[in-house]
Amino acid sequence: MTRPIRTAAEQFTVLAAGDRYRFLATAEDTGGAYALWHATLPPGGGPPLHRHSREDERFDVLAGTVRFSIDGVVRDVGPGDSVAAPRGSVHAFRNISEKPAEMLIHISPGGMEKMFMLFGRLASGPDDAPDPVTPEMVGRIAEACASYGIEILGPPIE
Repeated sequence: MTRPIRTAAEQFTVLAAGDRYRFLATAEDTGGAYALWHATLPPGGGPPLHRHSREDERFDVLAGTVRFSIDGVVRDVGPGDSVAAPRGSVHAFRNISEKPAEMLIHISPGGMEKMFMLFGRLASGPDDAPDPVTPEMVGRIAEACASYGIEILGPPIE
């Protein structure tokens, strides 16, 4: 069943891998068609080089400058720019700003948003900061990614 309206009070935020993800629409809301979240990345934040076997992704940068690598093409993008990472593409991104960067992340089909709860935690409030990334967390992330068909291929991009 789809949920046509998710109010701000019904949205939830997950702190995971040093980043903050506020979920605007989940697979549950869209009948599995897609998920949409607002990401806040601290300076230097972002995932390592990876590949999805199940999802297409699109990133709309709202604030800051984010460096993307998509299949070996590296570009720095800013507010108003949009980046596509089709399933199977090798990609990564990193906030290269001195302040937090913000993006909307679209995932199709939905469902991957559940993965973040395997290594993250629900935020208790707007000022709740993400935990630092530790070797133990990296292990949990790698295990969660593998269970969702995501292959980690290398370190974060510079």
